[in-house]
Amino acid sequence: MFANSLIKVLKEWDESVKDSKLTDMGGLISVGLLHLGSEDFKEDGYHANPYRFLENRILQLQKNEGVFEEFIVDGLLSLFYKHFKDQVNKREEYIYNNENLIKSAIKLNKAGGDIPVNFIKDTEDKILLLNSPEYLTLAKNELKAWEEISSRVFSDENRNEMERNIMIENHARYKEQMPEEERKRLNEIIDKMR
Repeated sequence: MFANSLIKVLKEWDESVKDSKLTDMGGLISVGLLHLGSEDFKEDGYHANPYRFLENRILQLQKNEGVFEEFIVDGLLSLFYKHFKDQVNKREEYIYNNENLIKSAIKLNKAGGDIPVNFIKDTEDKILLLNSPEYLTLAKNELKAWEEISSRVFSDENRNEMERNIMIENHARYKEQMPEEERKRLNEIIDKMR
């Protein structure tokens, strides 16, 4: 339930900023996968449906490692929010780091290194984007869309509903595994409580 809601947020966010965005969905989800100890983003078919890989990893951790789905999803929500917030707040730092990266690459090449020219060109293009007037507008729009969509989908009311549904599912699963006599006694107790 929490994983499905996270996928809903990601898809809705991607759709809302699709015409003007900085963040690639496959790249964003790959960061989440790395934080969950997975390199599935290297698999064939990842870019066709990165959502499936993220959902599978969440369910795998829940089933095999006993990590609560809500805990994983809350961590990913926080991670993705930090990404969008950092795009706005750490712009100057990103520019500085990329400028230093170019200086280091040029220095290494002069010393006989083999840093590809296209790496330097791509980094220069990134600096131009970071310095452009539209960068902050795009970054702020991504952050605003993330805040609006995630807070709506994960509102207190929706979270309570998801938790209730999980409890009902767990109860039903537990009840199925109970011995017949114990299930009978539980049903009698529940009937008396009504």
